[in-house]
Amino acid sequence: MSITRTLSLFAAVPLLVAGVIAAGVSYAAGPKNGLVAHYCFNSTTSTDCSSRGNNGVATGAVSLVPGILGTAAKFGGYRDLGYVTIPASPSLAFGNNFTVSYWARFDDFAGEDAFANFVPHAIQMAVAKSHDRQGFFSYIASAPAPAPGSAGFIDYSTAVALTTPIKPQLGKWLHVTITQRSNPERIRLYIDGELQQTIENGHHNFAVSNGQPLYFGAQSPLFGERTYRYPLAGALDEVRIYNRELAAIEVFLTVLSDRYGIKD
Repeated sequence: MSITRTLSLFAAVPLLVAGVIAAGVSYAAGPKNGLVAHYCFNSTTSTDCSSRGNNGVATGAVSLVPGILGTAAKFGGYRDLGYVTIPASPSLAFGNNFTVSYWARFDDFAGEDAFANFVPHAIQMAVAKSHDRQGFFSYIASAPAPAPGSAGFIDYSTAVALTTPIKPQLGKWLHVTITQRSNPERIRLYIDGELQQTIENGHHNFAVSNGQPLYFGAQSPLFGERTYRYPLAGALDEVRIYNRELAAIEVFLTVLSDRYGIKD
């Protein structure tokens, strides 16, 4: 470990401890209250590591590679499609209070455009419920330099969209969190534990998409198509889904504890 990283770790520890106390929790490696699914990818590419049993099925080019904590799920992207499907379940029925958080990285910027044509810089799907005509999805995207890339969340049922610029780098991990609460209504986007955007009065309607599977690494085909869309050419790790809005301190502590390898 470098001297710089050692010093940064020592500097972070008091902040981590103080944050845990402030958040009223006795653990640092991701909150457990309201956790309905956790995909840690430490032994398989599709097993739910929580107690809810929301296990999935990996299809195509999905494999285990070194991740943020243990191993991660690597997806083959446009050149070698792979994705994970998690069946719809009551515990994965989204309401007006939820959080989705995950680590993602690019291994290739190339992918497909809205017409399924190959492009050197593309939107790549991390987490999706159904597809982009009746569901929602969270994505990362690159763009030709010097333009920034982007990361965000779009809900097509209500046309709510959050997006923020990012500086995509091949092989570099990025943490994305989307939170929503209903009283008062707001939806938030965090990148690497820092709040990037808030939309007040952002209300979602999951009546259609809640009956559909959850996907990692792609979204389901659009009407009449057979191809899974916007495939991820990269990896995902520590995908966590909650039935409540995580507080800002909880998002920050999750990122910090994951980065420093703090486990339950």
